[in-house]
Amino acid sequence: MRSMKMPTGEKPSQDEVLRRIALRKDDGCVAHVRVLLVHDEGAWLTACGRIDIARQTDQPILLARPVGGVRMLTETVPLDELALRLAAAFSGAPFPVAGEQVAGHGMQNSWQGGRYTDSWPEYGVPWPVVELAPSLLISPQPYLHDAIEAEGQVEALDGVADCVRVALGYVGARDVLDIRGKRFAIYIWDYRGVFRANPTDEAVSFAVEPSGDPSLKLSMVARHDGGMTRRTFEAPADVNVPITGALHALTMTLRHGNDIVCELLWRESTERFRLQHDGIYDPPPVGLAADPIDAGSTIAEAVLPFMADAELARMVARDLAELDSAVRAANVKSAVVLAGSILEAILLDLLGRNENEARQRLGKKWPDRASGSDLIATASEITVVLPDGTTRPLLPPLTATKGGVLVDHRDLIHPRREVRGAATIDANTVQTMQGVLGEVLRDLREAHAAGILDEYGAGKVV
Repeated sequence: MRSMKMPTGEKPSQDEVLRRIALRKDDGCVAHVRVLLVHDEGAWLTACGRIDIARQTDQPILLARPVGGVRMLTETVPLDELALRLAAAFSGAPFPVAGEQVAGHGMQNSWQGGRYTDSWPEYGVPWPVVELAPSLLISPQPYLHDAIEAEGQVEALDGVADCVRVALGYVGARDVLDIRGKRFAIYIWDYRGVFRANPTDEAVSFAVEPSGDPSLKLSMVARHDGGMTRRTFEAPADVNVPITGALHALTMTLRHGNDIVCELLWRESTERFRLQHDGIYDPPPVGLAADPIDAGSTIAEAVLPFMADAELARMVARDLAELDSAVRAANVKSAVVLAGSILEAILLDLLGRNENEARQRLGKKWPDRASGSDLIATASEITVVLPDGTTRPLLPPLTATKGGVLVDHRDLIHPRREVRGAATIDANTVQTMQGVLGEVLRDLREAHAAGILDEYGAGKVV
């Protein structure tokens, strides 16, 4: 996800949401609305919802519709009508959908934004998207872990989380750092450009839409058995780039003018690549999409490709699944502490790629006595030399700052620390920690794809 500047404060950020929606009125777009309601203690409670700003014929995937104890409201409305409904909801009024008044939506809070230029298939859409969402989650969160009757490609769903993935279109989501099932969100489809790529052992083939657009430029770097291939294409269309032997890493960036509209950082995981970039979106089986990460899987390749230590990778996979469970159960302190613990394990793996360097810098603290703060400080001090002679930090300053936030909250496991700091731990804290951890993981994936971690492991340090 790429960050997006949004005005601060409730009213300015809400006005920005309405402004961005208004920009799409001349593109033939409408608003496709889906809302999940859960019957709990005699009342229908809002679980989550999504609004897709897209063409009339474009909607996110719908594999099945829950029935019985969970209802899904759907409606397609013009953007002018959506703006009127949102303006009222921003003031705290219910949000009308399909003749029902949806309360408890949380849209009266300030809003945040981001651009999904690489992981958009997780949202069940074939184009990159801009995501706009309130800063707070829906409250109270309905509690439902029962099997739920469904109509469609499956006959039953496993709790609210499964309903969110299958009915609201998040069927491709396999990331456990997930708050999509606990809030409303608006997704503005970005039709400026997208590529559909298909790597094989003989070539990297891809098609760009819209084809031959002079506003688009695509750059790619492929690492394969025969070395490295670098190509740039103006006004790209259907392209086939030969390679030698197996493909090991692929970086692709599609720009519309100066804006990055679609990108890929891929390494050694053909299955993950297929899930994200099939020409026709092909989601995984529903059971696979709904289940937490299998701690015994090849997690270092599929989910955390930058991790080198298989044992640490399996532990992180387990903890990520446990973090997901803690968040779903609203165990806020457990979730915050786990997020910091996960980061420490990842930093141990990162520095452990070069044991001599880590031991030289941390001395007797390495590895068992090094705190999270020690690990962050050490990683941020290391400069790596790349094959072209340029230098890059092992852990960029901004990434280190983000990591420090996680470590500080992880220390709240000590009761006295929490009391002295007068810390407030609630759903907002968990949401922030999830976002920060996700950004740190993204930064490390990018560093890995750029070869920085490999060069550090090879001792190319100054």
